[in-house]
Order: sequence, then C-alpha cells, then structure tokens
Amino acid sequence: MKNIIQIIKENLKLILIVLAIGLIIGIIIGKITNQHINTSTTHVDESTHQHIDELTNQVWT
Repeated sequence: MKNIIQIIKENLKLILIVLAIGLIIGIIIGKITNQHINTSTTHVDESTHQHIDELTNQVWT
C-alpha cells in the first residue's frame, strides 16, 4: 500500500509541474493572440457586462 501512495504522490508532483508549465505557455500564447483579437472582443465584453449587470439586478431586486 505504501508503494502505491508514494507512486501517486510522485505522479502528482509531475502532474502539477506539467500543469504549471502548460499554464505559463497558455498565458504567453493568450497574450500573443489577445493582441490580434483585442479589437473584435471589446464589443462582446461590453454587451456581456451589460447582460451580467441585468442578471445581477434581477437577482438583487
């Protein structure tokens, strides 16, 4: 049993390292692509925020 738990713990460290590297790469790619998409998403963001505001107003009233 101890060996299985030890293997899982070692794999968890490896998984966390891979996820951290993936996250960093994802952020870098996201920043690069965000510069290209930035102009087209501003309208979407505004309408989404408006929609969220309407929903929160309905919830609170």
